[in-house]
Amino acid sequence: MKTKIGRREVDKLKAGGPPISDSVARGFLARRLPSGRVQYLLAYQVAGARHYLALGLDGETTPEKARGG
Repeated sequence: MKTKIGRREVDKLKAGGPPISDSVARGFLARRLPSGRVQYLLAYQVAGARHYLALGLDGETTPEKARGG
């Protein structure tokens, strides 16, 4: 699902469920870990292999700051 990731969307995430993709910043994702914390990620590809860069946890950063804006 692609949507602009904000507080409302983050609060709806289910633990261990699928991540949500941002409609503004390509590769920006948010997912709720099994622990219940929300993690912000940047997905990218190198030589056809997908990689993820952790940008921070909710509470330590906001969706807007993690997105870079």
